[in-house]
Amino acid sequence: MDEKAVLEQYRQRWIPAPLEPVSPAEKLAKSFHEFEELKRQILTPADTYQGGDQAVRIRKSGWRKLALAFGLSDEIVDEIQEKDEKDPKTWVWHVRVRVTSRAGRTVEGVSSCSTRERVFAHPDHDTHALAHTRAKSRAIADMLGAGDLIAEEFEEEPSATKESMPQKTQPPSGGPEAEEAVLRTVPWQKAREFLTRILGESIMEHVGVHDEGGLVVAYLDSSVQPSMRTEFLERLYTWGYLAKESDKGLRVVIRDREL
Repeated sequence: MDEKAVLEQYRQRWIPAPLEPVSPAEKLAKSFHEFEELKRQILTPADTYQGGDQAVRIRKSGWRKLALAFGLSDEIVDEIQEKDEKDPKTWVWHVRVRVTSRAGRTVEGVSSCSTRERVFAHPDHDTHALAHTRAKSRAIADMLGAGDLIAEEFEEEPSATKESMPQKTQPPSGGPEAEEAVLRTVPWQKAREFLTRILGESIMEHVGVHDEGGLVVAYLDSSVQPSMRTEFLERLYTWGYLAKESDKGLRVVIRDREL
């Protein structure tokens, strides 16, 4: 076969063709409808956040549930800490996460977190954790074709200062029963924000916040390592909280005066 014939063969092989969907339109429409129904059924109020604009945003826990439901796996493929040469206490974490589907399709999410965004209780851990959370959630959302907003990209307060954080209090007196008797209901969303400030992102990955009979209660998962359990107790005690054992893990009631 001469050179001209070979070139013609390759030209015909690579003639552009229109993109075709992986399934008929009716089946795809049904699948996307089922995806929206899945979100309504498996996401709880603790998995979402509603900002001042009333838009509902999905939290980290919600994206993780969706990743589990669809069998997605993930890995950190790149992470860089960019430090400010003039200010060693200032830096930005850049994290890139790759999410892979069971069929082998891959999507990457990239995000960053700076110490300048707000006052972090534990900047070394929290900035990296938040950058990772954002990148991973972005990749999951992209993989699923979800148009939902990511809560961690909106609820932080860039202008927050130490003065805007809750003030420390002395440990309560009178015992847990006396303390709970005078508590009033507080929004669980604000309770999560408060706990994130004093516990940090890494611990909050293992903390659930619930409304129990008018009380906002936080639980530390009983399966965590002893070192995290100790750190959880110490940080709470610094802010005047005493945790109690329960069948769900360490239990602490959040006071509304702190919020």
